[in-house]
Amino acid sequence: MEICPTGVFTDKTFKAHFTRKWDLQTAPAVCVHCGLGCNIIAGERYGELRRVRNRYHHQVNGYFLCDRGRFGYEFVNSPQRVRQPLARSRGQQVTRSLAEGEIAQMASAPLRDQTKIIGIGSPRASLESNFALRMLVGTDRFFAGLSEREFACLETGCRILRQSPVATPALQGVGLADVVLILGEDVTQTAPLMALNLRRMRYRRAASMASRFQLPDWNDAAVREIAQMQKAALFMATPYPTRLDDEALHAVHASPDDLVLLGSAVLAALAPQAFPTPKLDSAMRRLADEIAQTLLDAENPLIISGTGCGSPALMESAANVAWCLSRKGRKAAVALCFPECNSLGLGLMGAQDLNAAFRAVQEGRAETVVILENDLYRRADDQKVDAMLQKARQVIVIDHQQTATAARADLLLPAATFAEAAGTLVNSEGRRS
Repeated sequence: MEICPTGVFTDKTFKAHFTRKWDLQTAPAVCVHCGLGCNIIAGERYGELRRVRNRYHHQVNGYFLCDRGRFGYEFVNSPQRVRQPLARSRGQQVTRSLAEGEIAQMASAPLRDQTKIIGIGSPRASLESNFALRMLVGTDRFFAGLSEREFACLETGCRILRQSPVATPALQGVGLADVVLILGEDVTQTAPLMALNLRRMRYRRAASMASRFQLPDWNDAAVREIAQMQKAALFMATPYPTRLDDEALHAVHASPDDLVLLGSAVLAALAPQAFPTPKLDSAMRRLADEIAQTLLDAENPLIISGTGCGSPALMESAANVAWCLSRKGRKAAVALCFPECNSLGLGLMGAQDLNAAFRAVQEGRAETVVILENDLYRRADDQKVDAMLQKARQVIVIDHQQTATAARADLLLPAATFAEAAGTLVNSEGRRS
């Protein structure tokens, strides 16, 4: 369906509102469904987003696009879209649409006192949108819109990427590693195309073995036969089984705290004089020793972690392993997975977490809350969010979807989706697009 010139071969989502490909108005875009920043082409017809295709980028997604990125665009056409400004009286659920003059009147009055406004940004909004909100309310009154744990993981990831003496590989470079250790991240769910590149490790290993049997690279069937008998040099350490476990030499499942101990044990095995060995059972200790030795024998080892476990200590453990390998002369790399399209961009802006916003409202330091493309009920405890929204004198929400937070807004303003606006995102490797 990517290469068919007439549209004979298509998919179900495009078939639901089919049009010939030459009738589509297309524009380059970036996928907003995870932190990888895959390049896409959005196709529009009659004011409706009809199709999303892959856009080749040799360092990011190459020729591929995951199902979430290809088929997850229907929210742009959703009947739940916020299409016009809406107002709601306090204590009532009935909303009414606003005329242009009423919007300025309702929005300008609470914004006059700049000392009583706070803004809550979002990792799914562009840098420009978050920056505009920060300029409106002031740097000290801008909050990231993340829970305390999410924010701690994001801060840790930003610090690792800023201070790391090792490289952060491009997405296509992930598959070039000869040994990979994954600590706590289910990449099939948080970074699907990273999982695809890890699966390619088996075939590269098979291709190198094929040369020993005097098999040329172009003999794909024979190389794939060899690949069926091989396992990639991949070590998985996650809280639960994943779809990538079948590719791994070893897959261990434990709690995030135990995974931190495993990472510490690998670090101690790499440098026993510098780091103490944590208390582990004999099986885990043997696994840590095997991982450490395999990483030392590798030319291009890669350590992968992320925010999936909600553990900053686990991310630091992964970074320490990569840094130790670098000090031993290996071309080590560390890759971190972030959950949303602009998580890293929001983290680099400098802000505070949601608990600080809650305290500002409860203590009377803020009366007006401006929320940008964020559903707070998905970030924090319902009771805390309810208490803040009830205490605030004015709640202004800017979003393109009807959410639980938008339903509590005194003033709801429509926002544009990725297919309707221009903006800048920062992906998980720090690439701006």
